[in-house]
Amino acid sequence: MLAKVGLVGISGFGSIHLRSIEQLQGKMVDLKAIVAPNYEKNKEVIERLSSAGVKYYRDFSQMLESHKDLDFVVISTPIHLHAPMAIEA
Repeated sequence: MLAKVGLVGISGFGSIHLRSIEQLQGKMVDLKAIVAPNYEKNKEVIERLSSAGVKYYRDFSQMLESHKDLDFVVISTPIHLHAPMAIEA
């Protein structure tokens, strides 16, 4: 059984997490959803992932509400957001 993953932040350090997740995709994990507040900045990656069936959200809480079956969430945001997001996840 693959672990269902949500990724918050796909640019900057998030792109490194995304690369790691993609290497494990179908072997150990199933990337179900991503969060990126700036669509235009991340358009190419969002469209590529969306075409592979990954759901895109601009809002972290909306992703959590829509994907209650996630096994874990990778939080790659500015550090001051880590604790509140981890608690909500």
